[in-house]
Amino acid sequence: MFRRDRPIDVRGGGVLLYVKSELSAVEFVPKSKFPEQVWSSVKAGNRSEMLISVCYRSPNITMIFGNDVNSSLLDLVREVGGKQILWMGDFNYPDIDWNSLHASTTAGQCFVDCIEDEFLVQHVKEATRGKAVLDPVNLI
Repeated sequence: MFRRDRPIDVRGGGVLLYVKSELSAVEFVPKSKFPEQVWSSVKAGNRSEMLISVCYRSPNITMIFGNDVNSSLLDLVREVGGKQILWMGDFNYPDIDWNSLHASTTAGQCFVDCIEDEFLVQHVKEATRGKAVLDPVNLI
């Protein structure tokens, strides 16, 4: 089990990742300071490293963590780009249309552009909450 709780003075939140013990997972700590992320590294079948992650971007993220958090998320995407990853989470960009890869907000479009620049692929294409895809699964 790998977990990252929110600071004590903030109600709720945090992320949790369970990895089957047979995979001999170890924690991976990226340089990015995006607050609600947790990563582990496992050896894939061909003995190469695979990173597995859960991230959460709260819709109130700037109120909780400050204004630079969105740029920290983009830094994180760039940092793990090019690695073999399974990245799950809720990034709360309900304005993104994953079929057309367009968003109606600047923040959403920046996220899509960064995902594309790093050759990450969104595998969830259907709405997961209302009309929005809030639980992306990216794999490279």
